[in-house]
Amino acid sequence: MKPEPASPISRRLRSVHRPQDLVPPLLGFLLALISAPLFASVGSTFVSQAIPFSSGTSGSTPLQVSPPAVTTDSSNPMSATATNRSANTISGSVVATHAVTNPIIGINVSGAEYSWETYPTTSDLDYLKSNGITLLRVPFAWEKIQPTIYGPLSSTELGNMNAFLTALAARGMSAIIDMHNYARYTLNWATLDNIGTGTEGTTGSIIGSAAVPFSSFKDVWTKLAAALKGHSGLVGYDIMNEPNTMPNACVWPTAAQAAVDGIRSVDMNTTIYVEGDNWASASTWQTANANLHIVDPASRLVYEAHQYFDDGSGRYTKTYDQYGATPTRGIDQLQPFLKWLKQNNAKGFVGEFGVPQDDLRWLAVLDNFIAALVANDVGGTYWQYNYRTPQGVSWWPNWHEPMSVIRIQDWGTPQLDVIKKYVQPASKGTP
Repeated sequence: MKPEPASPISRRLRSVHRPQDLVPPLLGFLLALISAPLFASVGSTFVSQAIPFSSGTSGSTPLQVSPPAVTTDSSNPMSATATNRSANTISGSVVATHAVTNPIIGINVSGAEYSWETYPTTSDLDYLKSNGITLLRVPFAWEKIQPTIYGPLSSTELGNMNAFLTALAARGMSAIIDMHNYARYTLNWATLDNIGTGTEGTTGSIIGSAAVPFSSFKDVWTKLAAALKGHSGLVGYDIMNEPNTMPNACVWPTAAQAAVDGIRSVDMNTTIYVEGDNWASASTWQTANANLHIVDPASRLVYEAHQYFDDGSGRYTKTYDQYGATPTRGIDQLQPFLKWLKQNNAKGFVGEFGVPQDDLRWLAVLDNFIAALVANDVGGTYWQYNYRTPQGVSWWPNWHEPMSVIRIQDWGTPQLDVIKKYVQPASKGTP
């Protein structure tokens, strides 16, 4: 696969659009909604189109998707018990059918990582729960939770986070909290916050630099874990979203180990998620993260990759055909990550993946990809659910982002129908 784009984070940078700018995307979205019942009626056709779960690497041994019995580990939110998982073979392809007791597939709810936004409403949580989704990955900003390096946590932001986790727990839902900073801290966040821009940490100083020492990363996670440990709405700490362009191959592993050490000094029970360098790309994991070997004294560590099926950016600026996509495109891109997990006897998770709704063929890619995750006991969270403000409109200026699961008058976009196939209500104490 070609190298990641220079700036994949643009898929999540917002700009305010004029109403006339929304017309073409809105028409496409409405067409997709009309098409959703069609997809629902022929979903099995999409899944069976072609699922040879093979690697795209010449000469390598493919990782086959198979239906082994999977035991539940209550400390691992990705672990699922397969109560009725089987496999059908269609023209040499393996199609996974299953019923899981734990929802190893969930969804992202972005918002709290921006200067102008916070967490979704209880109405949105009820909507997601009604669709069987109980595991959320919840981005937040380092600068909002800790306005000053080494300083105290913000009581306001910590209160918001606690209230959100409590609302989740009351509904039998839970969250992996995600520091969405790209291995950076923006020292002038307060100024940017005053003008309402939000930076996602993409313009800040890299962890390990003189401005943001490794010890500062350890400090914030020690304090946050001490404040949140044991919360019934919390199942994991995703210590950093999409580290990238590190000065050398040792910087990110050193930073990640510092955060893990800090967390384990106060919390030995909560699962820790460690993403990889190079935007956590699954397709480049073996080369970009060959030395990412983190020591966790609690043995509750999960390595997290991300994967989008266009050029890796998630912007989907070209058509399905222009990308040369096939129903197994996502599976092929996943192989380097799966192989690394197997070689290192490690647990894995895919925290971001998504497809547009303007071409139903992408839904087959999504369906096959999630089936491969489930069959390999790797959980994941779709990017992303687009929730509404109390005024009834989306908080997201770029709300028509092609991958978004958008709730309009309680109708979900077609991707939601695929995701719902892989989630079940959580048992007590598990996500």
